[in-house]
Amino acid sequence: MVPPPLPGPAASRHPLTSVLDPLLLDVLACPAEHHTPLVPGEPGNPLAMALSCPECGRIFDVRDGIPVLLLDDARRGPAGSDGPAPAGG
Repeated sequence: MVPPPLPGPAASRHPLTSVLDPLLLDVLACPAEHHTPLVPGEPGNPLAMALSCPECGRIFDVRDGIPVLLLDDARRGPAGSDGPAPAGG
């Protein structure tokens, strides 16, 4: 299960704001077909340097300050299957 978004503007209280523009955090969306807005953190670690999709459960790492929004590189959260998420959905 993906953690609920932080109350208020998520970018104002998350460590990702040290490497990403808060406005960017507010507009990033999952690259899958549903385009759900991403939330900072990951299940079990809401302060992780990653972005999670509450719709499909994918977790996108932030590497060297760059969100890696490639479906093939996404991880599944605890509710999903082990390993990378399938590219199609």
